[in-house]
Amino acid sequence: MTIFFFQKWKEKRIRAIPSDDKITTEDKLPLLGFPSACNKLYRTDYLLDNKLYFPEGLAYEDNLVNWKAITSANRISIVPERLYHHRRNFDSITRTAGEHWMDLIPIYNKIGEYLLASGYYAAYRNKYISMKLDVWFRHYRNLPASMKPDYAAMVRESLTADDREFYRTAPKKQLRNIARLFYAMLDGDKTDAQKFCIAYTIHQTVRMPELFFRWWIVRPLRQWKTNRDC
Repeated sequence: MTIFFFQKWKEKRIRAIPSDDKITTEDKLPLLGFPSACNKLYRTDYLLDNKLYFPEGLAYEDNLVNWKAITSANRISIVPERLYHHRRNFDSITRTAGEHWMDLIPIYNKIGEYLLASGYYAAYRNKYISMKLDVWFRHYRNLPASMKPDYAAMVRESLTADDREFYRTAPKKQLRNIARLFYAMLDGDKTDAQKFCIAYTIHQTVRMPELFFRWWIVRPLRQWKTNRDC
């Protein structure tokens, strides 16, 4: 399998792949954070032999395929050339909040099922749970208030004993404190629920200038530039 990345800042976060293309679990871990299918090239026989199909009816389906492809690959190559032009659409389905964000819950559940069935769970446990809990929380944070209760209920039902042990014991570099409080709140800890409400209010207040600048200045300018280049 060959993988290429089209953004410079991503390249800096990826470890150098050995010249013989052989790759270890440690080498694969950073690659799991870039699920987009559009920045990768796969051999057709590799996809067919490993039954790497996108699940139908779910958004964020590339997350599942990426985890399967990266963890099962014996060789991965990085192409240094810029071969793909990525145009961002700020009104795309992945950048706008809605019911499709709920799909991240079953998608990550499917990833967990795959890791357990394939025998890879122990090797990728920390990376998987850390990414899952962080993504689920970030999407909860950005959902409309009307959707938060249903989303939180789905997350609570999907938490495993391993997830709960992780959010209670993992170091801060693996899970932010505000996310840890969020999951404690879902599990009914009243003290942590109060702490989360306070921390969440402070966090959102601090983000207000940033959000204003991003949505009302940066976003319109980028859209204008995109339209002008068309």
